[in-house]
Amino acid sequence: PAGKYVYLPEAFYRTIHQRTAAQQTAQSDWMITKTEYEVDWNWDANLRQFFDQQLKLNFTIVSAESTEQIQLPIRADQVRIEEVRINDEVVLLQWNARGTAIILEAIEASVFDVAITATPTITSLGQLMGLKCEVPAVPDSVLRINHPQDSPEIEVASALGMISRDEATGESVVQLGTAGVLDLSWATGFESSNTAAVVTVDEYYWLDVDPHSVTVDARYEVEVVRGQVRYLEFLLDHDVRTIPIQEAGLIEDIEIIRDADSSRLYVTLSTPQSGRFNLDLKFYLHEQTGTGTVRKPGITPVVSRIGSRWLGATISNRLQWLLELSESETRVTPKTFADTWGGETLPTLAFTSSTADSPWQLKTSYQVPQTHVTQLTTMLVQKEAISVEYEATVNTFRGGSLQYQLKTPPEFSVESLSVIQDGAPMSVEYVDNSQSAVHVFLDRPVVGEHKIVMRGRVPSGLEPQRIPNIQIEDTSLLSDRVLLQRRATVTASVSNLSEGSVYRGGTQQGSAGFGAYVMAEITNDTGDPITGSLSIASNQLAFRSAQVTELIRDDTNWLSKTSFSVDVVDGVLDVIRLRVPDDWDTQLEIQPPMQTRLQSSLEQGRVDLLLIPTKPVTSDSSFEFSIQRRLVVPEGGVRVPRLEMLDAQQNGMQSYVALPRNLEDRRIQWQVSQLQPIQQWTSPLMDSAISNQSHEVFLASPVAWDAHIFNVEDAESDPNIRISNHSILLDPNSGIQGSAWFVVEPANHTEVGLSLPQGTNLVSVLVGNISVEPEKISATEYKIDLLTPYSPQLVRVIFHRTLQIDNRGISTMVLDLPRIANVSVTTSLLSIAVTGDSRLLSVEGADSRTVEDYHLSQLESLNDVLETTIDVATGHSSVSLQREVQNWMQQFAAIKDGMAHLVLDDESRGRFQEVGARHDQLKTSVISGEVSDIADSLVYQDWVWTNHVSGTLQTAVLEAPQVTVKIEFAHSSEQSIWMTLFMLSMVAITVFAIQAVSSHVLTIEWLQYSPRML
Repeated sequence: PAGKYVYLPEAFYRTIHQRTAAQQTAQSDWMITKTEYEVDWNWDANLRQFFDQQLKLNFTIVSAESTEQIQLPIRADQVRIEEVRINDEVVLLQWNARGTAIILEAIEASVFDVAITATPTITSLGQLMGLKCEVPAVPDSVLRINHPQDSPEIEVASALGMISRDEATGESVVQLGTAGVLDLSWATGFESSNTAAVVTVDEYYWLDVDPHSVTVDARYEVEVVRGQVRYLEFLLDHDVRTIPIQEAGLIEDIEIIRDADSSRLYVTLSTPQSGRFNLDLKFYLHEQTGTGTVRKPGITPVVSRIGSRWLGATISNRLQWLLELSESETRVTPKTFADTWGGETLPTLAFTSSTADSPWQLKTSYQVPQTHVTQLTTMLVQKEAISVEYEATVNTFRGGSLQYQLKTPPEFSVESLSVIQDGAPMSVEYVDNSQSAVHVFLDRPVVGEHKIVMRGRVPSGLEPQRIPNIQIEDTSLLSDRVLLQRRATVTASVSNLSEGSVYRGGTQQGSAGFGAYVMAEITNDTGDPITGSLSIASNQLAFRSAQVTELIRDDTNWLSKTSFSVDVVDGVLDVIRLRVPDDWDTQLEIQPPMQTRLQSSLEQGRVDLLLIPTKPVTSDSSFEFSIQRRLVVPEGGVRVPRLEMLDAQQNGMQSYVALPRNLEDRRIQWQVSQLQPIQQWTSPLMDSAISNQSHEVFLASPVAWDAHIFNVEDAESDPNIRISNHSILLDPNSGIQGSAWFVVEPANHTEVGLSLPQGTNLVSVLVGNISVEPEKISATEYKIDLLTPYSPQLVRVIFHRTLQIDNRGISTMVLDLPRIANVSVTTSLLSIAVTGDSRLLSVEGADSRTVEDYHLSQLESLNDVLETTIDVATGHSSVSLQREVQNWMQQFAAIKDGMAHLVLDDESRGRFQEVGARHDQLKTSVISGEVSDIADSLVYQDWVWTNHVSGTLQTAVLEAPQVTVKIEFAHSSEQSIWMTLFMLSMVAITVFAIQAVSSHVLTIEWLQYSPRML
């Protein structure tokens, strides 16, 4: 309120105050301090209309010195300006570019008055006339209305404050406040000013935009401010048609009257209405589709005042759209519109408008699917053609795609094409009927992510050509990637790459299969395709090589290691071809790691090993690598594998072989052919640890060479005894029955000497499983011929000695045991048994070691013997090698099984497991073959494991082949007679059996079984 104080309710005052504060002008360099509008019209009672309908707009403005321009918000489409005066001087009228404001240039005075005379645009709304024009929103705006008393009342719908009327003069003073608009209306067909109804309407329109139609749901919130209404009138554009509403309710009749200029819709209500009510109507736009430009429906209610205007639209998902709003529209959220309309369904878009002639536009078109593509093209360059594999990851949204057009290089031929979504192929057809396009057709629209995979070929030649490029038309390319691969027979180079393309040299094998190499990877993430030139040439490869082959002993295994050096003179080396023995596989240790493959060779007994370096070796560069393999000892023993480098230049190629001279403390004799011994070498491939003292080094001939172990000699001059065991049976009548058991390493000796104690008779000697006749040198010395001078052998001596003792009482005797002459034995296992009721009281001269410890030492020694047998078995037949190996394994198994009844401590149990593991490893390093049953072969088994001795039994570990025993003999004469007769018969039987066996028949050791008979 302005003027005198007016007392208002506090809530109403606060609302007005907040609205005024929110609408204060934001200008800081000028301000309107006073605004006054004047309406001074005359009335023609005959014509029933006002004339001289002009508006006087008066402003007082305060400006700063820096003010250059002032704009008054007055619209050219609402008024026609007759005159503009500043401080009573007429000035030139200036509008802004859009005709929404009057421009006043800088004024020298800081306070000045502006007077504008304007003729408003009068609208006719049935029986009502009116005008509406925008003005500056100033808090103290005042409208003064002067009209004759016989004229109709002029209603001011935009008044925010008090309206007062001077009855004497007829002037009405309206407090507009910050309304910012002059909204006046008056009735024309009236009898008195109290009979005309005053109606205001808020408009709501909900458009349903489909590709083939546009329908409009209209809702009008009607307020009858004064009087009553029976019908409502609407002005319609010619393309607006009504749609009947099923539920009549408030509406009695709808009638459209059309003339040349306009169409009018009359809605007759079922009963006169006053106050507030809602009117729902439905329209469609005749002969207009939802594609193109959709504008505000031409539907205008003929009422006193139109308040708010809301518009929402639901747009078909088959259409894409663009909404263009002017300054008079304000976008609102679909939810805000739905809440105002009432309901949960949301429109696609919504906005409000402050004017009936809103210039907004909704532009629609059929939804073009948006398609993003990320593509990878793999090209395998060959001499005759370039194989192309194109894979596009396609993401389609805003609609589905039924077909694609792929732009391809000229002369591109399609070999296969598929479309895959969610891992499953889709039904697809394609047509390759042009020089540079492939058309793909689907049986249903595809939406979301899917892949297009196409394979084909492009002819190639030695002339530069464009990099094959494939694109999907009418799509957005996010990134392009090209993987260039080549075969080993060609080289290729890339030039003139398009801007944004990044080139990276290839470093690994490609995905096109073994023997295809990535020469380059090109990426472009700018959205542009990759273009450039590709040059192809034959790969004229020339290289030199050098190699060193070395044999290495690793624990129980022989390893071969061959080191190579390759110098490329010309071309590119992609694949290395080696010719290797045909028993090789790809279980190799290769440094640096490379891909491998074996293929057949034209050379009998050989295969070709193909190696693929991780990076191709180019000209004027070198490459070193090594191959190491564990050898499986074949028939014929240890043989050095020969690796031959193929494709290398023969001139200047050097090949060395380095063989170890010793195996632990034994000397290795090598048998070689086509190898030349050398004392000096210069190859950088040779291990620095190799010297003339440790290895024999050879220069290999270009032709096939061979090297294998011929013999292994002990470094010492005397033979070595690995294991020594003695078994003794004491009987007062028959004397001493005994067996001595020696494992002899000949150390290149063909014979060994045997020393017997004085008075001891030699019954038989066996070497291995063969009975031999020793040569008697003297009464106590014999010479035994060995089967081989280098392989470990088992020598068994069976002997007998008479005793001179009393029949009863305790006897102490010193026992000398057989031994191998001139060979010291540190320890020996002695097993002594006595017969009948005699008792073995004590054994003196035993070692402190336990029997369990000695048996473990025996097993460890047998492993050493087995290893030596494997190492020096060169030249033996398969049957001979197998027999020797099996003999030692049988001996091992017998001792191991015999230890089953012993109780081992934790330390011994650990040794027992280690010995067994090593034995298993040794067995895997020899030729395959089943081990014969132990019972079928002559196997040593001393009496400690025999449970059928009727007398006493004692075992001990000896430090020397001499022992003192104390025995108590107690037996009858009858028993002695029978014992003597029995022993004599057994000796006779044994002698006969020994003479009957041959070298290929296993001998039964009678002494082993005699205690059981006793």
